[in-house]
Amino acid sequence: MNTLKIFSILALLFPALLFSQSRNEISLPKFNLDKYYVMNKADGWALNSSSKEWVKNENQVSDQEASFRLTHNAMNFDSMLVNEITIDDDTLTVLFIFKTGGKYRYPRIRKEWYEQRILKYIVFDSDGVQAIEEIIRQPMPTTRFVQAHTP
Repeated sequence: MNTLKIFSILALLFPALLFSQSRNEISLPKFNLDKYYVMNKADGWALNSSSKEWVKNENQVSDQEASFRLTHNAMNFDSMLVNEITIDDDTLTVLFIFKTGGKYRYPRIRKEWYEQRILKYIVFDSDGVQAIEEIIRQPMPTTRFVQAHTP
């Protein structure tokens, strides 16, 4: 009977001892609160391919072709924030995009709108930031641009 108890205890402990992992201390990201940039308002401009007119859309930064008629498009961001974070001595740049969205519970009859706050983010390492800066510096023909408003 004692042998059965010992065997049962070992059978229960063996997988725990074999497959257990040691805990690693993680370091939380540190935000650089001295250096950040916020954009609350920007106009996205796109060249209408048929009328050859520039179409302005408030807080709409889009990669889609401008519509054939001048229309007001919904905002695709409420604000954007760029900040640097440090994780284990690596400095990364993060672009946060805050947006208000939502959907209808009954989309066919457009009833019961549910609003959602959405946060998207993009993380760049130093090579990614340098590549973006090089692209921005190059002169190129454009059909889209963004005009940021400063307070």
